Amino acid sequence: MKKEITFLRIAEAGSPVLRKIATPVSNPLSSDVQTLIDNMIATCREQGGVGMAASQVYRPIRLMIVASVPTPAYPTAPNVKPFAAMNPVILSASPKEEYGWEGCMSVPGIRAKVLRPATIKVEYTDRKGVRVRKTLSGLVARIFQHELDHMDGVFFLDKADLKTLATGPEYQKIIAKKGKAK
Repeated sequence: MKKEITFLRIAEAGSPVLRKIATPVSNPLSSDVQTLIDNMIATCREQGGVGMAASQVYRPIRLMIVASVPTPAYPTAPNVKPFAAMNPVILSASPKEEYGWEGCMSVPGIRAKVLRPATIKVEYTDRKGVRVRKTLSGLVARIFQHELDHMDGVFFLDKADLKTLATGPEYQKIIAKKGKAK
């Protein structure tokens, strides 16, 4: 039996759900959560995103999708099989921090550089209900931190270097000149 996929509506900046503190996922194996994960992955792909928090689709629970693939916005992104992370925490972060370009489906058409730890050690519950610990670096670490911020009602623009703010077309010119989104 093929699963029915529903593309979800994205909450945009100004929507109160995006400033709420998300609540823990109490039953990771519930059919409701499993369906939400499938729909979030499909919506993220359809929107050209590399990650998404459940708050962005009007479900303020501690669930994120990390789905790094090369896209027009992130042409050098690593290809990572999409994974769900429920009730995620950052256990430790490297002292080394890096600026990197970020955008957000909830703030369409805007990009800016954000300073974040380059490497993080994380723990989360996966979609099978297993508690996972792993070390993330580069863009995947950035995506994880960005989505975790959403769960705490924080936008990337709250942390961005606003002098780097760029519209989508200007950002494309910047990365075309540099050859990649750094």
